[in-house]
Amino acid sequence: MLPLSSSVRHMQTVLSGVFAASAVGTVVALVAAYSSDRRFTGHLRANHPRVWASVEPPFGAEPSTSSPLTRFIWRREYAALGDQVLTRLGERARARAFTAVCLFLATILLGLGDTLLRGG
Repeated sequence: MLPLSSSVRHMQTVLSGVFAASAVGTVVALVAAYSSDRRFTGHLRANHPRVWASVEPPFGAEPSTSSPLTRFIWRREYAALGDQVLTRLGERARARAFTAVCLFLATILLGLGDTLLRGG
């Protein structure tokens, strides 16, 4: 194998650092998204029990992008209820989930780039 130039080694070091930071950021974003989702669903359950009954996931159900609750959140159907607190919580939950997904994808791409740069 050919010796690496100092600029390539520097790039590897920087990319490894960015990858590590994005991995930590992804974990933080996932925790924030989970917390926001719990606040949203708690408010929905307590203040809009009929709506909650129609979107509540069955006990033990795996998370799904096609579940009624996920569609309710991503389509912003909560806004039609006229509950400003629920709307604020829903917007926050959507934004944090979107951020977590983007950071997760960036972490995967950075990890692949780091691996390829190292010749793996």
